[in-house]
Amino acid sequence: LQYARHLAPGPEGRLVISDMGRLVEYDGDGGFLRTVPLDFSSRVTSGPEGTWIAQKVDQEFRADKQTMTWSVSLLDTGYSNPRKLDFLSAEISTSSFPLPEPLLCWSASNDRAFVADEGRGYEIRVYDAAGTLRRRIKKDYEPVSVSDEYKANALKQLPEPLRKAVQFPLVHTPFQALAASDDGRLFVATFEPGDQPGAFLFDIFDRDGVLTGRVSLRAFIWEGHLWMKIASGMIYSLTEKPNGFKEIVVSRIRWD
Repeated sequence: LQYARHLAPGPEGRLVISDMGRLVEYDGDGGFLRTVPLDFSSRVTSGPEGTWIAQKVDQEFRADKQTMTWSVSLLDTGYSNPRKLDFLSAEISTSSFPLPEPLLCWSASNDRAFVADEGRGYEIRVYDAAGTLRRRIKKDYEPVSVSDEYKANALKQLPEPLRKAVQFPLVHTPFQALAASDDGRLFVATFEPGDQPGAFLFDIFDRDGVLTGRVSLRAFIWEGHLWMKIASGMIYSLTEKPNGFKEIVVSRIRWD
């Protein structure tokens, strides 16, 4: 492996690793299966009905400006025939650097894919395994202000010359990540603080896109990806302690 960006479980216990310009596939026992060239994608995750969801980041340079485009596509079971589901573009320059970066996130259940684009507000689009749009989930929400603490923590991760160009929005996006359960429920991580450090409020929607409740959950979120697996009535979540130590927390779901 040269630059492993993402791990994704696949059918029959397989493991798929998104590496530099390729996918590396292993069987359930860790044995190497094959390498698949994939120049058009930087991250691949499991999609509905054996398909795959791929993220691509394109960059176009003009003088001192750079246009970045994030896109999400649905691939068939053989990692080919991409069908674009959504995309989002932003212009970055040495004098204007938006932070956090524009958000395009997604998740998948056994039979559907969920995609959210911050440019549409609180709207989540639901696709079937053929890439056909089946539903739009919308919700009113209260914007959460970008705090001084958030800004300070974000700036600490950047080199000094770039910090002066950073531009923060007044409020956060309506959501920061998605996690779908195997049976088609959807957990939407908001920026509203939860009931303990490191926790956020999650909106929960049923298979019909109806809001059924809210819950406080600790979760680790990186670049719009929520490190959480929801299957067979269980939640497997990667969390981070204040000292930076990461652990996997397993919780049972009770649908009361």
